[in-house]
Amino acid sequence: MQKQSTKVRFNTIKEHFQRAAALFDKNFVRFAPHYKEAIEALVCALPFPKGAKISVADLGCGTGNITKAVLEEYPRARVTCVDLSQQMIAMSKAKLKAYKNVEFYVADLRDFKFGKYDVIVSSLVMHHLEGADKKVFYRKIYNSLKIGGVFYSSDITIGSNSHLQDVFMEDWLKFLRKGCSSAEIRHTLKNHKREDRPASLMNELELLRAAGFKDIDVLCKWYYFSVYGGVKR
Repeated sequence: MQKQSTKVRFNTIKEHFQRAAALFDKNFVRFAPHYKEAIEALVCALPFPKGAKISVADLGCGTGNITKAVLEEYPRARVTCVDLSQQMIAMSKAKLKAYKNVEFYVADLRDFKFGKYDVIVSSLVMHHLEGADKKVFYRKIYNSLKIGGVFYSSDITIGSNSHLQDVFMEDWLKFLRKGCSSAEIRHTLKNHKREDRPASLMNELELLRAAGFKDIDVLCKWYYFSVYGGVKR
């Protein structure tokens, strides 16, 4: 029953992002606080000399914003972009057409056959996974990194108790009210409840540790949104 429910939910997520792809870049900064700062934090955390020839996997690449930021600092990087939505991949290809060192795959990340990478990054991906799926996926990410490789994720992370979660949600609503109509906010919250399964930041860090990661750290945190990750030693 749980597997069927997860399958249905992922189909819903895919359909949502298929529809949203064309306006993603325009709208996303209105829905996700500090989106640009989160990308900057991910790129700044990469422990390699600027311009190094590194291998990178961008999980849930969307329209290619993280990959573009990585390539601006590491133009010789080889990047693998993966997304569930064909339309998102199409947008990513258009944005990154100047780069010849990027591969694109339309795939469910849980089924994707990973190679070996120096860097794996993800943005607003892990909160779609839950239970055993998430535990297995963190281990899959760890096994797909070279020694010295890093994984960093920008994602939604809930509060550790109900009071903190209320604070987090109110902060997000305050942000949404600055640039979204009441109808857009209702639609966003409806999609969030239907599609997303965020966990606490402490839970994510514990799962990273259980998967084998070292030097686990939180790069930044803004109430409901966090950037965190670790190193494979």
